[in-house]
Amino acid sequence: VQFTLYRDETIVENELILQKVGSSAAGKFRQVTYSYVDNPGIGTFTYKPMVTKAATDDGNFIISENNRNYRSLIAILIPQSGIKTATAIDTISIIGTTYINILSVPVTLHDTTATQVLIIVNLNFCPTFGSSSGFFTIYRDEYNLAKNTANTNTDSILKIVAPAFGECSSASMTFLDTPGNTGTFLYSVRVKLNTGSFSVSDSGQQRSITAITMPQGSSGEYSGKPDITCTTGSVSYTHLTLPTICSV
Repeated sequence: VQFTLYRDETIVENELILQKVGSSAAGKFRQVTYSYVDNPGIGTFTYKPMVTKAATDDGNFIISENNRNYRSLIAILIPQSGIKTATAIDTISIIGTTYINILSVPVTLHDTTATQVLIIVNLNFCPTFGSSSGFFTIYRDEYNLAKNTANTNTDSILKIVAPAFGECSSASMTFLDTPGNTGTFLYSVRVKLNTGSFSVSDSGQQRSITAITMPQGSSGEYSGKPDITCTTGSVSYTHLTLPTICSV
């Protein structure tokens, strides 16, 4: 199953795959999260997450079966000066147990030491050899931000385990960092193998890292109040529009 995003009635980027998940058997649940930075210009737009089978002979699927799983779409207006993003679609095979940098974005902070940086990562995990697992984290320069978490015994923000080949799943992450000083920092997504082998950005899935900066106690450059409305509904299987739609 693969996911993308539409602005009004058009895909936001040609042939864009933002997330891809798979299952080797019926009855397996998957949580799917993904993000995208759009620059549509001035106007009113409706954003819609879209989903379809990855291949026509794949089995059917259900979104939020029996309303057991919460789904949401959030649209945020951010001044261009407060956001940096990097994307890539090349498939990378992860075969080593040392962290490698798969995508990075530089951020320059000119404000006070209270400035925070919100890091949003869109990423996919796809096992290429039977049962596989991997670790995922975010670095600021050469500092592993997982060290800022409560569990001091871990060096990862996220660990994913898949029982079979092709059981792809979301490996997206978010982290709110406080660097503690001004300057230029390089934020990067780092990945390493635990068992088996796996790839990221399988079949052209777009991976991204986005850094959003906003001084604490400041509203930044944007002083207006954007009109954002959302609607919900119910859906099931094959080719469809997900039921949460936001107009910005």
